[in-house]
Amino acid sequence: ADGDHLAYALQYRREGESAWHDLRRGLSDLIVVWDTTTVADGRYVFKVIASDDPANAGDRALAGDRESDPIEVDNTPPTIATEIVRAAAGARLVIKVHDARSAIQKVEYSLGGSAWQIIYPIDKVADSPDEQYELPLATEADAARIVIRAFDALQNVTSQPAGGR
Repeated sequence: ADGDHLAYALQYRREGESAWHDLRRGLSDLIVVWDTTTVADGRYVFKVIASDDPANAGDRALAGDRESDPIEVDNTPPTIATEIVRAAAGARLVIKVHDARSAIQKVEYSLGGSAWQIIYPIDKVADSPDEQYELPLATEADAARIVIRAFDALQNVTSQPAGGR
């Protein structure tokens, strides 16, 4: 309230753990960029500690802290499994996409290096961590020329040939 210059520390802990880990100390900037690939996937809580220590003698310095709501860290892309299903009406490529932490957002395919084409899930809405897609094949040989690309809700992306498992 007295306008003292503040210094900040930023700590984090994985949800369910009790120990806090220093992310940054001695911050004066109000914006911090964190490379989340330095930690495992999971839910994390942050604590900001503000102190007027830079403007006061040690015994007069005050500090306060506040914890954030949990945030989700998800750096792992979805997995893709494909299978050719043969029927009297023709062959189709069945694509199963799974993500351990996030909903599947989008799946696309490219045939022989052509532009990416979006595919919609069988249930018409990409909104869960497990989605299934079907792609009719003009010929079974086309499956060897198809590449599937999948995105989760946090924009992790993977791609693989349709022949991959």
